[in-house]
Amino acid sequence: MMDYEVDRRLATRIGKLRQHWRWILEGAGACGAVALLVSLFLPKIYRATTYIMVSESKIGSGSGNTPWQQAALLPTFVPFVDNDALISESLSKFHLNSSPYNLTVDRFRRRGYLDVQIPKSTSLLELNVEFPNAQLAADLANDLARRAVQFNDRMN
Repeated sequence: MMDYEVDRRLATRIGKLRQHWRWILEGAGACGAVALLVSLFLPKIYRATTYIMVSESKIGSGSGNTPWQQAALLPTFVPFVDNDALISESLSKFHLNSSPYNLTVDRFRRRGYLDVQIPKSTSLLELNVEFPNAQLAADLANDLARRAVQFNDRMN
């Protein structure tokens, strides 16, 4: 059973598209040009990623935890990296607390410069730092990871 009414409506729509093909192309070109201009004038943001491997303690005898128990404990290590004191020390070290950045720990957090995640099925902490300066982003990510490891060593 053929539905000729549907075919007729489709043919009408295709005919309208053929009539207005110039408007469609000009609109797409104008949108592309505006998107290009906006992307050229937006500030560049660079992302630096560092991974920290969380393993069993080397001090004393092992806890005997099964791998699924160790994976469940992995989120408890996030505060070692996402720590106000460590962030403040890193901001001071790279002079980000003075001009031109004038960052405090609160501003650093509100602007979303730091993101700590746990990739699935791993014993890693992923530390992402997004910053307008590529070298500062890399230095900041590495410094925060190093300070978190040192903080963990002091705790042990």
